[in-house]
Amino acid sequence: MFRKVCYAQQLAAKNSGNINLFHQAIRSYTDYLEQDPQNYGGYHNRSELYHQFGYYDKAMKDLETSLSIKPNFSHSLLSKSLILLRNGNYKEGWELFEQRRNVFPEITPSSLRNMPYWKGETFGGSGKLLIFTEQGFGDAIHFARYIPMIVERYKNVDHIVLQCDAVLVELFKASYPNIHIIDQHQKVENVSYIFSLMSAPALFETIPNNIPFFNHYLTAPLENKRKWQSYFQNHFKDKVKVGICWTSSRENIPHHRNLQLNDISHLFNKNAEFFCLQPVIPEYEQGLFSQFENLHHFPLNSFADTAGLIEQMDLVITVDTSAAHLAGALGKKTWLLLGYHADFRWLLNRDDSIWYSSMKLFRQTKFGDWSDVFNNLSLELNEFCCVQSNR
Repeated sequence: MFRKVCYAQQLAAKNSGNINLFHQAIRSYTDYLEQDPQNYGGYHNRSELYHQFGYYDKAMKDLETSLSIKPNFSHSLLSKSLILLRNGNYKEGWELFEQRRNVFPEITPSSLRNMPYWKGETFGGSGKLLIFTEQGFGDAIHFARYIPMIVERYKNVDHIVLQCDAVLVELFKASYPNIHIIDQHQKVENVSYIFSLMSAPALFETIPNNIPFFNHYLTAPLENKRKWQSYFQNHFKDKVKVGICWTSSRENIPHHRNLQLNDISHLFNKNAEFFCLQPVIPEYEQGLFSQFENLHHFPLNSFADTAGLIEQMDLVITVDTSAAHLAGALGKKTWLLLGYHADFRWLLNRDDSIWYSSMKLFRQTKFGDWSDVFNNLSLELNEFCCVQSNR
């Protein structure tokens, strides 16, 4: 019963981001572990709480305790990988990151789970390699940079197939025309090996100073380029154009990554035109959205279309969603707004990204407090708009 109470408190703290609920849940787990000090799952769960609220040293200590009790506990090994990666320890971090395949077997499509997993062998024969994406759109875009390296290693380019979500197909086809790219629901016959894009950093032994395609690796399809070029030749021609994204439409995105439109409404008094990069405006924000004459929204049906729009922007300002990865992959100047507990790939205590040369990071300095981020963002945007207007 006590364990259920602890877990319920953990979920409440995690889902709300409430620091008081966090401390309450930590106290409950501490009491519980004093009664059952060999409970590796309890240490793991407490580490997840510490991790969520940015106490990474304490989280690692609990993970080490969990693993001292059960050394092969995949959940703790995976959680350890995220802290190692966040700290820049990529060698061990990427190796342990492969534990996600044990923790979440569903990330491999059910029809492929019995297929041999590619381990980097060169294959010059007729064997077909099926690459699949996993997790979110941003992850697919982020790790797509490894496709040329996979092609070079596998050798037989005619027998490489990338399977991805339908909204990514046209973008990836334009960027990687030498391989077969299909919708994830299409069946593929005669597959010899499977491979997840997210396994590529481990395979290619990625470390912070050898990130592949750091500057730019995606391009919008020609049709989408021409569409948006034509539009902006006739509209807002001499205006500063800023792409903006403040929330994700995906329900599984952690709340601490997202903002409300009202949070950033102070930006719209700048001398610029703002273009929403989200496919949908939340219904409850549509009234506020319509109050700003320099805030615009177009129907966006695919990432190819969004990429074409982004290429016409002078700047992109976004929270941590697929828009951030798309803008970075296109080499567009991007300002990324990060909560205190940011994703592992943004590392710690730095305002640049090792993954995208065109990206600047604006970080919370206190959990849940965006005030410093908004103040710095407003000042820099003023300066940016002034410089751009005087070009």
